[in-house]
Amino acid sequence: MYPVKLGYDVAIKRIKQLLRNGHNAEALITSVFTVEKVLRRTLKELMVSAGFTSKAANTLLEQIRGFKNIKDVWSCFDPAGESLPTIVGNAHWQTISPSVTMRNKLVHGDRVYNLAECKAQAEKVLKSLEKIEKTFQPRYGYSGWKAFSVRRKSKLHLDPRVKINAT
Repeated sequence: MYPVKLGYDVAIKRIKQLLRNGHNAEALITSVFTVEKVLRRTLKELMVSAGFTSKAANTLLEQIRGFKNIKDVWSCFDPAGESLPTIVGNAHWQTISPSVTMRNKLVHGDRVYNLAECKAQAEKVLKSLEKIEKTFQPRYGYSGWKAFSVRRKSKLHLDPRVKINAT
């Protein structure tokens, strides 16, 4: 869709431009894609922050597909152990969840939605995306819009509870 190096403001501007030009279904797809991109990138940053190498974080992320799975594992990597709906706010999560379903049905050709419905949902997703940006940046110091931290050497097992005998 677009590289992350363009930044948050450009991404939002492109989605709003799609809405202004009447490309409401495309705006919905792009806005949901952007939310998913932010969540996946932030989750990777949390994994690296937790001590995984960048390569291990990539391997883990390859196994975590879809919003439900991202939501399910989020609390494992959140420093406070909180769930994604709690962090984003349940009202915003209640917007994102049906938008994902709409996006998937549109993309896979299972259903066609009224353009007015797509526009309304895309606008709600934009508000949720704004909330995510404003929540993640102060909470994690990262919101998916800059380069990843790179960790080449694992910091896991520095204080293991299971003692490993070196032989």
